[in-house]
Amino acid sequence: MWLDEFIFNYAGENGIPPQLIKGQIEKETQFENAYRYEPFEDIFLQNSPKNKVGIITKKDGTLLPFVVSAAGMGGDFPTGHTNVSPTDYDRSPQKIAEFLEDHLERYVNRTELRVIGRKEYTQDLTRDLKKLHKEVLELGLKGKAAANFAIEIMKNRFHWKEYGDNYNNLYAQTRISTSYGLTQMLYPTAISSKFKETGSRYAPANSRFMNRTDASLPPEKLNETDYLFPRYIDLMLQRLRESLGNPISIPDHEWSAGFEKVWGDAFQQHNPGEKDYGKKVLSLSQEYLPH
Repeated sequence: MWLDEFIFNYAGENGIPPQLIKGQIEKETQFENAYRYEPFEDIFLQNSPKNKVGIITKKDGTLLPFVVSAAGMGGDFPTGHTNVSPTDYDRSPQKIAEFLEDHLERYVNRTELRVIGRKEYTQDLTRDLKKLHKEVLELGLKGKAAANFAIEIMKNRFHWKEYGDNYNNLYAQTRISTSYGLTQMLYPTAISSKFKETGSRYAPANSRFMNRTDASLPPEKLNETDYLFPRYIDLMLQRLRESLGNPISIPDHEWSAGFEKVWGDAFQQHNPGEKDYGKKVLSLSQEYLPH
């Protein structure tokens, strides 16, 4: 399998157990190249003047490449990038409300009946979804069918103004506030992070993962595995160093907290909002231990 060879090469060059990488890929994308727009992170970003500059706008207030606006999608999409899921890229400007009216189901944890995302934006949505679910249960539906029906009702009769003007006024930045590739790297992470751990194996030290101002370097480039992996590997080593307490150099062994605790903490940094994310990655990685 080409992906196994790819993972083995990068893992071997950087001292990362390959089964851990496979465990995270399974957790994130089930081995299917994917992009995932994050609407609630988008609202936070667009409402943060400090974070907005350098990601959405230049210092003079003009828009950077790939920003969705009434004028269009902020530049051309790369060709040959149709192997993404759950659908191809969104290619028309739309407000966040319009996006969620079509795709709210992507952001609901059906087990907990909870809208996933920043609590300051999702708690009211979760409250109303639970109310609808209660009404659906009273109609006689049960289980997943009841949850799915409640979500569809919410999508079809949603009044987004009740939750603030963000949804109706802001364009969905479906290219920028988005995770890409097998390991789901956030585009804002890619443009803010630097190569720190891999020397000059993949890029000059302290060069950025991506150049935000380069109109020829679209965010969707992160869906190319050979482009994503050098950045993903360097980022995971940065997280490993942090989970070890930021030593001058990463020790090869004798981690006082133990292998699973250290790596679990490192992976948890990838998705701190999901309880036990790191432990779940390690659990999945057990399927790929060498025989």
